[in-house]
Amino acid sequence: MIMNKLKQTTSKSRKYAWTQGFLGFLGFLGFLYFKDSDPSFLVYFSCFAMFGFFITGKLAAEMQDERMKENHKKALLLALKIPLLTLMLVGIFPTFSTLTEIIAIVICIVGFVAAAFTYVLAFYYYDKH
Repeated sequence: MIMNKLKQTTSKSRKYAWTQGFLGFLGFLGFLYFKDSDPSFLVYFSCFAMFGFFITGKLAAEMQDERMKENHKKALLLALKIPLLTLMLVGIFPTFSTLTEIIAIVICIVGFVAAAFTYVLAFYYYDKH
């Protein structure tokens, strides 16, 4: 009985997983940085990665099988190279010029959003092909 209820709530949560994509609109709060010059507002730009839920939410409604798990692994391998590159940029950039706090934050946020979108797009591509 408990397992049956768990399956029902899991299927309902998967059905509406795409609605989490609306959290991506919080990314527009990042533009408050240009008004106040407070670097903490730049973190809101990372919320743009939540728009990926519109795509993966549709795929989550389907039943998971071996092919989907394999596509997930392939997409992760591709997407996890981007954070590695951004960390290298943050580490190497100061040797060529001065790395300000703002530039480091922007590089990290762009890397995070790019990694999230790369995963979503690669997963969708692998699922459809």
